[in-house]
Amino acid sequence: MNGTTTVTGEADMVVINYSYSYTGLPTFAHQLELSMYGGWGDTQKASVDGQATLSGSCTLESSSFPAQPLLPLNSWRSGEAFFDTTATAAGAIGNCAT
Repeated sequence: MNGTTTVTGEADMVVINYSYSYTGLPTFAHQLELSMYGGWGDTQKASVDGQATLSGSCTLESSSFPAQPLLPLNSWRSGEAFFDTTATAAGAIGNCAT
C-alpha cells in the first residue's frame, strides 16, 4: 500500500514442472502441477492460473491453465501447453524458449 509491500499470507507448495516430446512428432508439451500443503493469511482465498509464452523456432498449439483455488490443502492444480517446432526440414535445428 502506498509503495510499501506488506505480507498478508504465505503458501507452502510442492511444484512439479515437466516437459515431454516424441522425436517422430513436431509437438512438445510443458505441464505444471502444484499442491499447497500449508499456509496462512490471505492464501486461504488465493487462486492460481497461467499463460503460455514462447520465443524462437516454435508456435503455440494450445494452452490451458484456468484459475483454480489453492484450497483444499494437498489437492493438485495443473496446467499444460503444447508447442510445435518450426524447424521441420531434415537436419534443421531450432531453438525455442517456452
